[in-house]
Amino acid sequence: MFLHHALAGWPAWPGVGGGAGRALPLRAGVAARGGHWPDSGFRYARYTVRVCAFDHPVCAGVDDFELNDELYCCPVFSSDVVPLLRADAPSRAFRETYHEVLGTPRSGPAWEHPAASDLIGWAKTAGRSPVVYLQPGDGPDTFAHPAYRRLVGNALEWVSSGSAREWACAASHPSSPAVIGFRERNQVMDLQLTGRKALVTGASRCIGRAIAVELAREGCDLALCAAAPSRSKPWPRSWAARSITQALDVSDEQGRGRLRRAPRPSSCPGWTW
Repeated sequence: MFLHHALAGWPAWPGVGGGAGRALPLRAGVAARGGHWPDSGFRYARYTVRVCAFDHPVCAGVDDFELNDELYCCPVFSSDVVPLLRADAPSRAFRETYHEVLGTPRSGPAWEHPAASDLIGWAKTAGRSPVVYLQPGDGPDTFAHPAYRRLVGNALEWVSSGSAREWACAASHPSSPAVIGFRERNQVMDLQLTGRKALVTGASRCIGRAIAVELAREGCDLALCAAAPSRSKPWPRSWAARSITQALDVSDEQGRGRLRRAPRPSSCPGWTW
């Protein structure tokens, strides 16, 4: 199991980056997967951790949540991994790691790097062993977050389980049917719904909740309502900035009136019915 900048350990040993599914070169020109990469980048941001494999044991009991943590710009070997988590973060420039660490100004041409991946958590195999990487983990606030602690606990339990070892043995090659099938079942589709508005009724449980989760993952602004939400698990707090949540029954006019009058989230101006 790898956490945060453990990827930067033993930079001259390809087995570390390849085994983790990502390389974090601290200087330019490091060889990885047949190419030479510029030094990595980093930035600090408040972002939403999006769970993209709810049925994977590592993600059990975890909903989307928010963190203040460090993000990396470095190569990700995405074809080798099963995506578990993605970062929904505001777009901002990364800082060049090498010169920031040394405290020296850069000379020569400007630092350039391929676009950063939004993947921040995944499962993969290293030979016949299961591996999990979780990028968050920069400081005590992250380690104190209940959702992050649950992820770490789940990951430790899973990589040490017999089922994970069996999966790794069966999927010791990245193109094996076991890995391809799991990745296809858990890939995130882009339905181009970002910023669209969706009304989900019965959103606190079962099919309604599953629909709300997928629409939120696709970037929709949500109006969520349920007749008795207290009987089910609450909606993730990370949805609050882009959603209206109401306990009401839309089958009667009074309930529909309350929904029409509900305060709109500040991040969604102009929301009309």
